[in-house]
Amino acid sequence: KKIFLIKVCILIDLGINGLWAVPLVLIFRILQPHLKIRFGTIRSDRIGHFVQDAAEQLARIKQNKNTIELFWLSKKICNKQWEKMVKRNLPVFRWVKYLDIWNRIIPGGKKLMRPSSLTRSRDIEGLFEKYDVKMKFLPEEEITAKNWLKKRGWSEDEPYVCVLVRDDKYLANDSLHGKGDKQSYLRWENHNYRNSDISSYVPAMEWLARNGVWVLRMGKMMEKPLQTKHRKIIDYAFNPDRNDLLDIWLFANCNLCIST
Repeated sequence: KKIFLIKVCILIDLGINGLWAVPLVLIFRILQPHLKIRFGTIRSDRIGHFVQDAAEQLARIKQNKNTIELFWLSKKICNKQWEKMVKRNLPVFRWVKYLDIWNRIIPGGKKLMRPSSLTRSRDIEGLFEKYDVKMKFLPEEEITAKNWLKKRGWSEDEPYVCVLVRDDKYLANDSLHGKGDKQSYLRWENHNYRNSDISSYVPAMEWLARNGVWVLRMGKMMEKPLQTKHRKIIDYAFNPDRNDLLDIWLFANCNLCIST
């Protein structure tokens, strides 16, 4: 019954918004090719896709300046900070959803579609070398993030490294992807070949720390904590202050990233 009611609500919402979206879609089609406009989505439920795909769309906007590109986030949001930054740099609006959906429902809307196949979560065309796709932090965001590090003994002249070692905890337990039960772990077990044991990275982390480099073990939800007591190694993934801003800022400003 719950699923049925949800589907009914979605159809009602789509129908009501179709009263303005359908005429607008038809107008945009008539104006082609004088007004080049397209609608599309950016995947936002997985950070690897969300970051890469948003940056690629920004590059393509700079590449195709004669086309108006409008986007909406079709998935749940895995990182609120990155959502803010994407919306500050790209034309992302919730109402575009209705234009995009109705354009796909009504036959003949191919020219207005933003093909998802263009974004493969890999910069295979070298767009990032050609266009500036960096999304800047606000001054207050910079201050907040730096103060977090400084409270742990870091100073701005010291290098730091982010280490991200994948395990099966996140996909099986994060509310976007699983429920933490056996079925959730089984659902994502085809990704297990990408996992590694964080303890095998500790010798490298301690070597870096002994040579004056701060090390942050990253991750939103990880299986087991680090077994080390070096003061320059921060198990950020298990830190109670971990948040979406730091998740993005620490990676964006690190001197080096080590991952699987």
